[in-house]
Amino acid sequence: MTAFCIYIQCSRFGNSYFYMYPESKGRKGADEVSLFLYHFVHNFLTPEVGHLGIFCDSCGGQIKNATVFRFLHHLVHTEKRLDYVKMTFLIRGHLYLECDKNIDMIDQTQECQIPKDWCQVFQNSHTHALPFVIIDVEEQPEIIKCWTEHLDNTIYKKKLPFQSRPIRELEVTRHHAALVRYRGSYNGAYEQASLLLRGKKGQDSSLKDGEFSLPSAKYEGDLKISAEKYRDLQDLKRFCHSEVQVYFDHLWH
Repeated sequence: MTAFCIYIQCSRFGNSYFYMYPESKGRKGADEVSLFLYHFVHNFLTPEVGHLGIFCDSCGGQIKNATVFRFLHHLVHTEKRLDYVKMTFLIRGHLYLECDKNIDMIDQTQECQIPKDWCQVFQNSHTHALPFVIIDVEEQPEIIKCWTEHLDNTIYKKKLPFQSRPIRELEVTRHHAALVRYRGSYNGAYEQASLLLRGKKGQDSSLKDGEFSLPSAKYEGDLKISAEKYRDLQDLKRFCHSEVQVYFDHLWH
């Protein structure tokens, strides 16, 4: 059974945040990435932080897409939580960041019978000055919100007005209410484009100044796993403890 982990490394303070959950509680797409960024900004960044720099890979399904770009615009212009966000998409094979070193600390030889066991393995992997911060999403699956559907039905275009694949850097700044700036290299001139529908000015007209709406929960209850995987788990569970066998018996399939 798959256990997902989305990792955010805060370079300014040196903290590591791991959002962990099994495939029965969520997927690993743009909605999850947007939610965990939202949770990180509102729960772990101090209020005086107004500029956010994000270094990440170029995975189109998770990060480099309309949902995440519009979500960042929402953070800056609708919620006004940040003044400036810059995303830098690194070249494949050149991700020499702190997060890569920290992942190497995880002891993957540890016995884990259910996805939740990985939370303890990660927690025990770094117990010195700055222990890993583990957010067990399985304990609070309602935090996964449907950002894509929410943004589709507000002030934003459903499709990007530019190709996302060639982009190396993208900026969202408070100085340009409707625009994002982007470029296909790490130097040179920026291009710009509007993510808003024609006639929209960055705020839902049905809301008062300073108000904003948030998306509803994306999933209601557990997610269905494939029948083939369920059969395999039922066959393999005999090697697990009795309480673990109950966990696998209750998976929706």
